Amino acid sequence: LAEGEVSGITETRFGLHLIKVYKRQASQERKLEDSRDEIRNKLAARKSTDIAFDKAAEASVAMVDGASMEEMAQADGLTIKSTPLLDRDQQIVPGVGRAPSFIEAALALGSKTEVSDPIKAGNTWYVLQLADQQASYVPELADVRKEVEAEFRKRGASRLARERADELLASARE
Repeated sequence: LAEGEVSGITETRFGLHLIKVYKRQASQERKLEDSRDEIRNKLAARKSTDIAFDKAAEASVAMVDGASMEEMAQADGLTIKSTPLLDRDQQIVPGVGRAPSFIEAALALGSKTEVSDPIKAGNTWYVLQLADQQASYVPELADVRKEVEAEFRKRGASRLARERADELLASARE
């Protein structure tokens, strides 16, 4: 977009948006002296990520060989966290955030003795082990009626908001 230009309706996971460019800034070269600290910090962050991955991989292998998750966490001064039961349609893991690879790895575990490869979510590496499993089922409508009605209302509101946004955009362009 050029300066002052407004986009069409853009949808993200956060909702519907109109984007306006107020100002553009030209790219520029920087001298090494001006970037030295930034480069040093990025290299240190990369090194710490590599070390964290190596620790997670070592823990994963040791657990496959029979070590317990508790032993591995204690050896590295880490804590063990549990999530609520996860499902395929879930977008966010409580305590972890948006982590599709985490959910995929968790749901791929088939038994309590199975251990995942290291999984990165955000800036953290995780090793997953199944704590509990529940078979898939279709709930009775009476058990989920409130959730179904809320989702129906939410979708209707979203449709109405999109229609109104289209009207406003058309009006703004006129």
